[in-house]
Amino acid sequence: MDHIVINKTVAKEYGINIAIILNNFAFWDSINKANKSNYHLRDGKYWIYYSHKSLAEHLEILTERQVQVAITKMLEEGLIELSTVNYNQSKFDKTAWYSLTDKALSFFASSTQQNVTSTLTPEVTPTQQNVTTIPDGNHRENTNGNHLAAPAHGNVNAIPASPNIQPNLKIKIPDDMREAAYTAWLEMIQRKKMQFTVYELMAIKAYAYSKPNLPMHEIESNLYLLDKWLCEGKDIEDSLRQSLSTRSLIKPGLRVATDAKNNRILNVEILNVIRQNQLDREKAQRGAA
Repeated sequence: MDHIVINKTVAKEYGINIAIILNNFAFWDSINKANKSNYHLRDGKYWIYYSHKSLAEHLEILTERQVQVAITKMLEEGLIELSTVNYNQSKFDKTAWYSLTDKALSFFASSTQQNVTSTLTPEVTPTQQNVTTIPDGNHRENTNGNHLAAPAHGNVNAIPASPNIQPNLKIKIPDDMREAAYTAWLEMIQRKKMQFTVYELMAIKAYAYSKPNLPMHEIESNLYLLDKWLCEGKDIEDSLRQSLSTRSLIKPGLRVATDAKNNRILNVEILNVIRQNQLDREKAQRGAA
């Protein structure tokens, strides 16, 4: 059985819903700070980004309305700060960015959290105080910050490199959790009707294995970014390989392809035609099989 960890003091003072959300925010805040994530560090503060809908989907035990009410109360109580700057990659993306205030962080400042384990939840030891757990029944709730390296080509089930995170987090990620992470990517790909070549999917699989903690809204935003790069003739395989040991996707260069005279092709339209032909061949091969 999976568990959600909450701070009892927060729950007594502000209610269970706020305790659940605040603990989630505090966990990701600690991960971002431990990893020194430049993507989440903006204007001197570390931020967590969620829409009410995506947070409800991520937690799976609160409705979107419950999340909205809790977030409003957290802002009123001075537990979180809402960014007035749109840090999203698209100006049309209105996903909210939140930063924990000193008041919120004070609930998690001292002592250490007891390990919470289950057959589906990794062993985690972040620094948190006065906590308890409530059964969740949520097999998708991955509360870890692991970044394991796996090869982008070849055997993606090979033994990964050591976790590239701070030593105060002791995390073991079972194979079934890594597979579940990749399945989540495939589900989103199917839902968005996106197309990737075999090698691109192998790179995505390795990336999903290396970062099994990503919530669905981050998977979705990453896929949109990959799709955008592909339309620009970029090499997402190279980007995903490099990103296995970093905190975010690296902007790739153009895909490498050559013409009949062995000259490199730099025309994006031609590169995309070559890629589409590869997709068509693979589709035909699957049909023949």
